Amino acid sequence: MAFPYTLNVDYDFELNGEDIALLGAESAGDLVVMLLLYKSAPDLAELPTVSVNKNVNAALRAPLIINTKKLLGIQKPMYDASISVLVKNQLPTE
Repeated sequence: MAFPYTLNVDYDFELNGEDIALLGAESAGDLVVMLLLYKSAPDLAELPTVSVNKNVNAALRAPLIINTKKLLGIQKPMYDASISVLVKNQLPTE
């Protein structure tokens, strides 16, 4: 898992009443957004050698929302939603 900001991804979405009830959220400060990370299928053939930075992907359209105080979480699928995800490229300059 990773925080979206560590991958330079910004989210802007709202939770509905059902989501808030499932999370038991009392304030927005209780919640964090996390992304699931996974290796693409071709890399699985390379096991047991695992490279942390090679072909690691993030599930951008299904972030995890976690209530850090109550230790409850949901995965928020957004496959049908019109989402704008801004990925900032911060390549080193020479």
